[in-house]
Amino acid sequence: MDLMSTGLVGTLPVEITHLRNIEVLDLSDNKLHGTIPTEFGLFEDLEILRLGGNLIKGHIPSELGNVMTLEELYLHFNELDGPVPPEVCAGGAQNNLVDRRDRPRRARGGRGREDPELKSFLQAHMGDFGLDLDDVNSLAYEAYLWLAGSQSLLELNDFHKLQRFGMAAFYMATTVRWSMPLSISSTSDLTQTFPRSQEGELNWKVSNYWNTAQNECMWFGVDCATPNEDGEEAITQISLPSNRLAGTIPREIALAGIGGQLMNLNLAGNNLRGQLPDELGFFKNLVVLDLRA
Repeated sequence: MDLMSTGLVGTLPVEITHLRNIEVLDLSDNKLHGTIPTEFGLFEDLEILRLGGNLIKGHIPSELGNVMTLEELYLHFNELDGPVPPEVCAGGAQNNLVDRRDRPRRARGGRGREDPELKSFLQAHMGDFGLDLDDVNSLAYEAYLWLAGSQSLLELNDFHKLQRFGMAAFYMATTVRWSMPLSISSTSDLTQTFPRSQEGELNWKVSNYWNTAQNECMWFGVDCATPNEDGEEAITQISLPSNRLAGTIPREIALAGIGGQLMNLNLAGNNLRGQLPDELGFFKNLVVLDLRA
């Protein structure tokens, strides 16, 4: 159940635990307040719980440790206090939260499944930019898995498959990842930034519709040209100033501008690092490139 950035207001409903077989619950980046119900420990198949970016207060209930299927827990950017209960990182949940390397690979935001036809298609076009999907641990591969599992994949023409893949890779590369180490002693530690080799993420300040089934032209900060006769809407602007982006600009961004009409790339006021990818040179009509700190 993905309700991220949907303008929800109110408290976390206890009744949602009646959906015992739910696997993903994403309520992040809304205006939810109150406390985390102890009844959340009643979920039987919950694997991913995202509550980050709300106004939730109080303590983390130890009952969450009863959800033995829990793999990912996101509580960043709330007003929680007190220690993280040891039960949350105990037993079976301990391995799920800290070490998931032996589990089936999935893309953030959904269950990524292999799609050989899509993979061959992407690789054929990525080769034009010197890119590939050889590294299964790369963000590019993760973006491919996300696209393969997208509900709207069958509705996309070839142009939008490439453009959306590039945008997904950009989102993933500029979202800070973190982990919940077993030694964590306070909820204040949840706002720390940890190495990329560990797991978790800190969302952008605003990420409405990014990496969802919605047309990428509707994603926050994105503008597109009028559709041509083939139904192609080329991106003309990506404007995300002071939006809590971090990490590096990936080479796959070249595919986000495959329509050749990107004129404004405004990423000022974020926490980006590393070298600029040479692939920015493919944006022949780029007028504004703002990367000021």
